Amino acid sequence: MGVEARGSMGQTAKRASSEREAAPAAQRGWFTVERLAVATVVLGYILILIGGVVRIEGAGMGCGDDWPICNGKVIPTFSYLTTIEYLHRVVAGAILLLTSWLVFATWRQARRSDARRWLTVTALVLVLAQALLGAVTVFAELDPRAVTAHLGMAQAYFAIMIVIA
Repeated sequence: MGVEARGSMGQTAKRASSEREAAPAAQRGWFTVERLAVATVVLGYILILIGGVVRIEGAGMGCGDDWPICNGKVIPTFSYLTTIEYLHRVVAGAILLLTSWLVFATWRQARRSDARRWLTVTALVLVLAQALLGAVTVFAELDPRAVTAHLGMAQAYFAIMIVIA
């Protein structure tokens, strides 16, 4: 009989879980929480850069006063400013999806005592708040206070993601 047959199912599951946690990233395959976190940080940095382009080019209203759609459409007719603002929104949507995936993956793989679990939840709350601030920024027609809050929230999200990664 194998070792698994002698122990209880709970002990076998614990041992498998411990072995999975102890295995180096190279042995666990391509996907790891760490790689997902780094990918999210990289995409977050790109989003901040695109946000800077939105501001410098004056593309903040490139999708009109619609949110989350753009000029009344899911896929708008593209002009220069519309393309910049739409790209910003699409990448922000990807960030939201990656952050959600990161929360799920971290809660599934990390130990209960791992602070990353709660940091990922905080990051998800921040990215959701950031999306709402993006909407407020559009509805307020780029009021400087809304723009500043939007940038500040982006920096807070990015900082937490760096800590997670």
